[in-house]
Amino acid sequence: MLDFISLALLLLTSLLLIFFNYRRKIAFWKRQNVDLLGVWYMLGKSRRQHLFEILDELYRQMKVEGKPCKVIETSLTTSVILQDHTAITEVLTSKFEKFPERGFYVNNQDPLMANLVRYKYDLWKPLRRKLAPAFTPAKLKYMFPTMTQVGERFVEIVSGELGQSPDGVLEMHDWCKRFSMDVIGTIAFGIEVNCLEDGQNQFKTRMEKALVEHFRPLTDQICVKYPRLMNLLNFKYHSRQSIEFFGQLVKDTVEYREKYKVRRNDFLDLLLECRDNEDEFQLTMDMIVGHVFIFFIGGYESSSTALCQALYELAKKPELQEKARMEVQQVVTSQKVSFENLKSLKYVKQVIMETLRKYPIVPAMLRLCRESCSLNTKSGPLEIPEGATLMLPIYSIHNDEDFYPNPKEFLPKRFEETSEKQRPTHTFLTFGDGPRNCIAFGFGVMELLYALSTLLVNFRFTLSEKSPKVIEFDRNTKYIASLSSGIYLKVEKIYETLHGLPYLGQVISETLRKYTIVPHLNRQALVDYVVPGNPKYVIPKGMPVLIPAYGMHHDPDLYPNPEKFDPDRFEANAVKQRESVEFLAFGDGPRNCIGMRFGIMQTRVGLAYLLRNFKFSVCEETEIPLTWDTKSFVLCSKNGIFLKVDKL
Repeated sequence: MLDFISLALLLLTSLLLIFFNYRRKIAFWKRQNVDLLGVWYMLGKSRRQHLFEILDELYRQMKVEGKPCKVIETSLTTSVILQDHTAITEVLTSKFEKFPERGFYVNNQDPLMANLVRYKYDLWKPLRRKLAPAFTPAKLKYMFPTMTQVGERFVEIVSGELGQSPDGVLEMHDWCKRFSMDVIGTIAFGIEVNCLEDGQNQFKTRMEKALVEHFRPLTDQICVKYPRLMNLLNFKYHSRQSIEFFGQLVKDTVEYREKYKVRRNDFLDLLLECRDNEDEFQLTMDMIVGHVFIFFIGGYESSSTALCQALYELAKKPELQEKARMEVQQVVTSQKVSFENLKSLKYVKQVIMETLRKYPIVPAMLRLCRESCSLNTKSGPLEIPEGATLMLPIYSIHNDEDFYPNPKEFLPKRFEETSEKQRPTHTFLTFGDGPRNCIAFGFGVMELLYALSTLLVNFRFTLSEKSPKVIEFDRNTKYIASLSSGIYLKVEKIYETLHGLPYLGQVISETLRKYTIVPHLNRQALVDYVVPGNPKYVIPKGMPVLIPAYGMHHDPDLYPNPEKFDPDRFEANAVKQRESVEFLAFGDGPRNCIGMRFGIMQTRVGLAYLLRNFKFSVCEETEIPLTWDTKSFVLCSKNGIFLKVDKL
């Protein structure tokens, strides 16, 4: 009887302590005029909405109300949803030492959790320093050939699949996941995954099961609140089968490489290099297993989803797709994209960054307050208690009109250099920000750049009847923005030559010959110049010189029958038979037009898009021949150009 009474008193005391602690925390936030939301608010919302939708709704409420944050207070955790940009900047930078952790639970008996993402600050800091050399540009280049091997198979297998598809429609999310599985699996684990050939193989099945195990929101809250108890109970996120499978896979691969002195261009090799570098921090086998695993978890879903979303947006806007494709075709020297090509693909990178802005893979970033502190906000200081978890709503920041006007519109030009400089810092958070940003963001961008440019140079993507009107996310995956359904796109193989659409280029060049936009070039003599072969002709210093580009372009000795529009004049063999100085649409020599390549690319994009969608013919209003505007410095029609246009 006594034991029962003692147990009842202990239980009652515990409940009272929890109750009064909860009341104390509520009073703390009310003193700061901060709105509190109960646990039932989140539970009720989560049945109907994804986490990013819930946070975005709260973010917009805070902006309207002028509140810096809202708090979700439960007996387990305190979650502070920040809206104020000044406070967010402080959390990520100047007050990072107060918020250096994500607040994740770690069990040292679960090697799949032994990684940078979950470690506490004291272990994270030396480990980050140890692993940083594995993600330098030189190391990314080291891994690139392994990626290209998968990319070449990707193009080959998708091409074969198109031959079996009667309507040319493919579910591209599945194919992007297969590609990403093979790339990440090969580079992380150092094995041939072969998911492109078999989309339901054992490795893919086990990895997707482990992915589900890795994201458990409610379990995470309990583990963070009572870490000692959960460690005492030896609680592990991942099943015994997952731990044994991936742990043994990595250990067997390492043993084989060490025994036979095998080297591969992959992440596992770089981890082994880090392990063998003698310094104050030693990388254990469990850490190697954990980082190989988190490299996969972090790269698989994010890259496959982002790649598919980029294709979807480009299918919706063919003019942007053509512009991106033309850039790739102008940059690459073969159908294969090299590592050196990537830095020149500026517009393709803008497409990728805009995709990651519009569809961030993680709806929010978490930071745990290790020490009570005050954050500056527009409405005054905000006190944050020790143990509170801050939620930085990435999706909402990326869709904030103050940072990205018209945020629902897909506009890659937002990431032009001048546009980026005009935006406040810490407003693009796909890869995090500050000291604890994603260490592998360079690899992620490299993979997306390579994959998207390779697909664009080999295929054309358009919407199909099965394409979704908008992209929707799976509400069962709260921590990551997984797609709720497939993305069906019509895919066409591109058979053009190296630089794509060669005849279109000939049409543009012949147009610029016949209708030379600037009739003459201006030069001025810096010294007295004796005309070669005619010594009696001297151009004195300071004399202006006019070079009649239009006249040269209509010289029968250079271009027979010059009034005839004949694109064959610019066929490769015909061009070789002429001197370069005989075509002056962009000038020639050191002072030629610096924007020539951009001008040609822009014209190609526009003309290709128009010809794919419309048919043009002359009509009664068409003026033949054209009358030129004598008041214009450049060659342009006086009365406009009227054409009959039919939609294809």
